[in-house]
This record gives sequence, structure tokens and C-alpha cells, in this order.
Amino acid sequence: MSVVTFPRRVDRLVRDDVARPQTRPAPTRVRVHRRAVSPARRSAIVVLAALAVSVAGSMLAANRQVQLQRLQNELTTAQSSYAQSVSSVSSLSTPGVVATEARGLHLVDPTTITQVPAVSLATPLALPRFTSPISVTSRTAR
Repeated sequence: MSVVTFPRRVDRLVRDDVARPQTRPAPTRVRVHRRAVSPARRSAIVVLAALAVSVAGSMLAANRQVQLQRLQNELTTAQSSYAQSVSSVSSLSTPGVVATEARGLHLVDPTTITQVPAVSLATPLALPRFTSPISVTSRTAR
């Protein structure tokens, strides 16, 4: 088995009596001389930048308006189609159509027709009366 050893580090003796040469630190930042921009040129750049932002914003707004118009047209078409579908389905269940179909199937004409009045859903209905001995209790009283 071999052991690897590194040579010992020998510190150099630093003598205080020997003068060291003075070194200047390297400059950390290099200055770049820029040409001065005239105020007229600077204001023209600002105006052109503002104009470009304004044009871009108006283009985005116009694009959004086109999308909203397209969606409005699709909605109108879908509502029209839905209204036609409801109309065609509801016309099949009118009393006249039902009576005509009943006559075609040789069903008996009713002797009396009772119209049920419309009742608000907020109005509670009375409990039904049965002739059987079963007692009826309200669901809200349980």
C-alpha cells in the first residue's frame, strides 16, 4: 500500500525592511464619452415612442372590438336557432294538436275540460284529503 504525500508548503519569509513597489488598483469602470443629445432630438424620440405606443394600443382595441362583434353575431345566430327549435317543439304539444292526434288514434273525446289556474310557486299548497285511515303530516312539521 502506498501513501501519497504532498510536499510541505514553505512560507516565504516576508521582510519588512525591503520596500515593495507601489501598485495602482486597476480601474473598475471605464468611462465612455457619449455625445450629448440635443433636447429637440430627445423630445422627438419621446414623441415617436408615445405615438408608437398609442398606435399599438388602438390596434389592440380594434382587434378586441372585431372579436366581440364576431361573438355577438355567433350569439345572435345561436339564439335564433334555439328560438326556432323551441317554437317547433312547443307547437307539437298544443291542445289542438293533441286532440287531433287523439282522434286519429280513436281515443274518446273528453266530456269536460277543466282549465287549471296558474298558481305562484311561493304559495304553499294545502294538504290533500284522503278517504283512507292513513294520517297525513306535513314535511315541514316533521
